[in-house]
Amino acid sequence: MSLREAGQRSFKPLVHPAGSDTALAAVLGEVAAGRWRAMADLLSTTDPADHQLRCTRTLLLARVAAPTDAVASWRRDCPRDHDALAMSVRVGAERVCALTGAALARAAHPMGDAVLSCREVQELFPHDPVAYLSEFALACVRGTAEPGPPDCPVRGPWRAFTSCWRTSPWNRETVHRMHDAIVSASGGRLRPGDGQLFARSLSSSPGTPAATPLRVLPLVSLASIWHTRKESRWAVPAEQDGEAVGDVERAWIWFCSARPETRLVADLSFLAHALWEARDMERAAMVFEALGPYGAPRPWEQVAGVGRGTELLVQARAEALAAVSSRTSSRPARPRPHPKSAH
Repeated sequence: MSLREAGQRSFKPLVHPAGSDTALAAVLGEVAAGRWRAMADLLSTTDPADHQLRCTRTLLLARVAAPTDAVASWRRDCPRDHDALAMSVRVGAERVCALTGAALARAAHPMGDAVLSCREVQELFPHDPVAYLSEFALACVRGTAEPGPPDCPVRGPWRAFTSCWRTSPWNRETVHRMHDAIVSASGGRLRPGDGQLFARSLSSSPGTPAATPLRVLPLVSLASIWHTRKESRWAVPAEQDGEAVGDVERAWIWFCSARPETRLVADLSFLAHALWEARDMERAAMVFEALGPYGAPRPWEQVAGVGRGTELLVQARAEALAAVSSRTSSRPARPRPHPKSAH
């Protein structure tokens, strides 16, 4: 093993809930300590038209703020503030969603109160997707199962999904929540095939924008199928599986089309893994380079097992980068042109 390869194997990915969003990462500690002003400053400078960024930030902030009194303090000091109201329904939904088993069954009043709060904020700010997503999260945790449309005949919380879609089409969080709700059927029976049908129906639709991260969703679905079947390997996008190859190609279109600053670590991780499994080392290396120092638990832990995901990520990254490096070094050097005369 060369020194370069040894260095790649010693790589330690930076795994953080905020991913590469350093502005968000800088705020989470303040929120965890129960302080809200840094959170308010961050959201006030977040472009409200950038739904992906706003939704991602409010969700991660809510997960950190839920055990604290930070948002309640913000509401007391700024009762009419748009962002404070949005975060209030986010936190309320997260607290209900955190309930499980018997506690969730007894949560009729908290659930109803959370839904009512969401609808009040929707009336005040009908173009902000945050309150719609919060209500959608509650519908998912309730296990709402309504018949799907003809092009995707699977059961799920379709009415709440449609409300979110109307407010923010192609919203990443909406679609990932819907996928998980479809896969996690009531009664504990998993339906990964239904999730795959949903993911592919969106990703391969003629109207799907090239730069939407929804194109990565089928790779998330493939990983969930592997995890459910407990097979020895992930559902590899091999040459004979035309649908899986198509999944990877559509995700690659997203990678090439989206602005680098909009690509989330979570989505890049699924694409890097799929390309590495397909032994497409050149493109895998490009995605790993785009990830930079960052990593994510999924899908690596789904494939390698809990506690071994980082090891597999580091192995895959080292193999992809080494393969590209060896190909580059083995190519014959191009003849260098003679320097042009100054005359």
